[in-house]
Amino acid sequence: LYDILHSYYKVALKRFIDALRMQAVDHFLITGSRTPLTLFSPAFVAGMTPGQLEEVAGEDLIIKRKRVQLEKE
Repeated sequence: LYDILHSYYKVALKRFIDALRMQAVDHFLITGSRTPLTLFSPAFVAGMTPGQLEEVAGEDLIIKRKRVQLEKE
């Protein structure tokens, strides 16, 4: 009986910690009132220069070079 309860406790503890972690991530990074994602509103992105957009969402330099090389072939 002890082994069964101990096994259940280990699984339940892992599930509890996982659920708590997921709720914290969801609240602080995705849906909370002070989430960093509010920075990237459409108006904010529309006001960025092409250089800033490239810096934030552009391809890696190595990938660009490889793509250019493949287009030449």
